Amino acid sequence: MRRTVAALMLQTALVFALTAEARAEPSAPPAVVAGDRVRLLVYDERPIVGRVLAFDSLSVEVSAEPDSTHRTLPRTSIVALEVELLHSRAGRGAAIGFVAGGVAGLILHPMIDADDSGEPATTFVMGAALGTIAGALIGRASETRRWSEGALPR
Repeated sequence: MRRTVAALMLQTALVFALTAEARAEPSAPPAVVAGDRVRLLVYDERPIVGRVLAFDSLSVEVSAEPDSTHRTLPRTSIVALEVELLHSRAGRGAAIGFVAGGVAGLILHPMIDADDSGEPATTFVMGAALGTIAGALIGRASETRRWSEGALPR
């Protein structure tokens, strides 16, 4: 039994280490497509935030915020481009909910199963399932937005 628990803990630690390493690897900047919300750093101007309407090899057309003014900028004037990315926390919420729901199921087992006819594993699984669903929904509701370096296709 102890060997099984130790093996499971080692596997879990290995999975967390590999996923953390995979997330840390740098990747190519995402390619911008029409409709993306971008922040353009332009020579001799304040940054321009808006939605990309169109682009070609010479210029980029954006609907600039806050008043949706259409601006056409030559590519040569763009110093840097950042794309707004949405990040959902559904996976993290599901993981936290799984653990919290499972532990709650084990703690509440004596109250739920007063006649001692069931297995604690059953309440653990039920609690973990409910916690996973609740955690995923809560995590999905707490999206975060961040700016990331982007690239215009040639």
